[in-house]
Amino acid sequence: MSFPFTFRGIADWAVRLKTGVFINTLLTGFVAAGVVGWFVWVNWLPVWETAIMQFPEGSIIEKQVLSTNAPVSENLASNHFLSISIRTDTQKEISSTSDLRVILDTSGLRIGSLFGYLRLPYPAGYIIELDSEQVHPWWLSRSFFLYLGAFTFFWIGFSLAWRVLALIYTTPVFILTYLSGRRPTFGIVFRLNLLSLMPPALFMIVAVILHGLEQLNLQEFLVANAIHFPMGWVIVVLSARHLEISSLSTQDLAKSKQVGPNPFDITKPTSKERKARNPFSSSDH
Repeated sequence: MSFPFTFRGIADWAVRLKTGVFINTLLTGFVAAGVVGWFVWVNWLPVWETAIMQFPEGSIIEKQVLSTNAPVSENLASNHFLSISIRTDTQKEISSTSDLRVILDTSGLRIGSLFGYLRLPYPAGYIIELDSEQVHPWWLSRSFFLYLGAFTFFWIGFSLAWRVLALIYTTPVFILTYLSGRRPTFGIVFRLNLLSLMPPALFMIVAVILHGLEQLNLQEFLVANAIHFPMGWVIVVLSARHLEISSLSTQDLAKSKQVGPNPFDITKPTSKERKARNPFSSSDH
């Protein structure tokens, strides 16, 4: 049996290996979550840990407003991937060329990227002390559990997202296979769709690694992300072609090709055609 990374292999696994399909997707989700975790650990976490040590003294969020002992507008920490800044001095702007820019503004959190800025208000009803003497011990005591929770969230999230997409694709792919003379069950089609999403997922895993190693810039990474969606559609269609044609449909096709008598033929039968031969009668006289 082929590996589930070829069109025929995907079709074979969808038909014969029910448990193997779900184990395969869980393992792929585990690897995907691990790679995302590696990216965050290597490229974002150092910036965050440096930033929390640089918060100005007296930084506090109260009544959805950030204030400091003295007005400031500075970049706390940054690299190519992430920058974290604080801005309570409204007279000064902050510039950064990082892919993702997080600015703690007076009235809310601003998150910037290629697509512009998203403004999020601070939570109402909370007093949040951002003084480094408060934030750093809090982070050290909880960072492992937060990281483990984020990994689990991504693992479950990827696995559920693939299953939802496979379910969405099930009806059109089932109709397509039925029209082509195949008679798979909905379960087979669902597993076929699920397996067809794994090669694009592996493609994105490689893209995340290359982006994390700065071999792909943000624009190239976004192009790779856009490509991996239609890649799954193509794999689904081509893998479905390797499902076995139903014996029932083969018989129907053969019957449809048989040429029967023409009801509109008015030619008279010959004497030999009129003479019926009984295979159980004695020899003709």
